[in-house]
Amino acid sequence: MQLSFPSFMTKSLLTKRTKGSIDMYFALDQEPPEDELEADMFLDIRMKSFLENKSYNAVINHYTKNNDLSGICMLIAHGDSYKNKWIYSDSKNDFSVQSWINKKDGQYGLLILRCCNLDAVPVQSKKSAIIFPNMDYSDAMLNDGEVQLELFIPGRGYLDSYEVDAYIQEHNLNV
Repeated sequence: MQLSFPSFMTKSLLTKRTKGSIDMYFALDQEPPEDELEADMFLDIRMKSFLENKSYNAVINHYTKNNDLSGICMLIAHGDSYKNKWIYSDSKNDFSVQSWINKKDGQYGLLILRCCNLDAVPVQSKKSAIIFPNMDYSDAMLNDGEVQLELFIPGRGYLDSYEVDAYIQEHNLNV
């Protein structure tokens, strides 16, 4: 990917596709043909296991229900870093991942970022939970256990596995 200065005045050329309750925003070079569009295809094995993990699922469901949020939104694009900022490419220009989060924050219960985060740049939101990688990202790397996914819950911060257990106990969730 050729790095250029992130485009703050240019509108991103992402394509939106919806499958069930999942809105997916694709960079032009990441978009599949319509007949191959399956949300499960983009929720690869490790990401699906993360979402289907009873403990993480309980935390995400509890948080979204208590905050009157629903739905999932995914950003599927190439990612990189520029001056300590996480950026994504729409295949033409580079944009701030945090700005994309800010635009989608509160419109969905969960934001999933499927783009490389080379410098493990932290993210935050005011309303939506976020799942994102903390390094290079590819389906193969994720499925081989080489990528760690992070969970961010607004008002709580980043939840590691032991913090997920504490959240479950604190809120008396049945898992």
